[in-house]
Amino acid sequence: FTVFGTPTSCLNLTVDNLIAGKKATFTITNGTPGARAVTVYGTKPGQTIINNTANYCATFGIKNINQSKIIGGTNRIFGAAGKITFNQKIPQQAKGLSLLFQSAQQGTCPDECTSNLVEMVVQ
Repeated sequence: FTVFGTPTSCLNLTVDNLIAGKKATFTITNGTPGARAVTVYGTKPGQTIINNTANYCATFGIKNINQSKIIGGTNRIFGAAGKITFNQKIPQQAKGLSLLFQSAQQGTCPDECTSNLVEMVVQ
């Protein structure tokens, strides 16, 4: 049988200092050391399914995810402790905007390895 819904998270994503005009800090934990990860953003909850694109398999809880919605680049690699931390400048005009963020680990297909969905308003 098939279970529909949001898959269980295998990564943990936290976002700190989401302030317009400043640098926010994104931290992804529980990854596989040496594996790559990607973090995406959007404004609309929903679903985007990535099926083995660039060796990523993920169901994001965000509508309309594509390459232009990747933040922090595509070359982030988990360190020995299974952690990635990067900073991203938040545009001044984003103040008051409600954003959704989610990460996925590369190389897990056909299984998915995504993070929790983080929803925050830019301060």
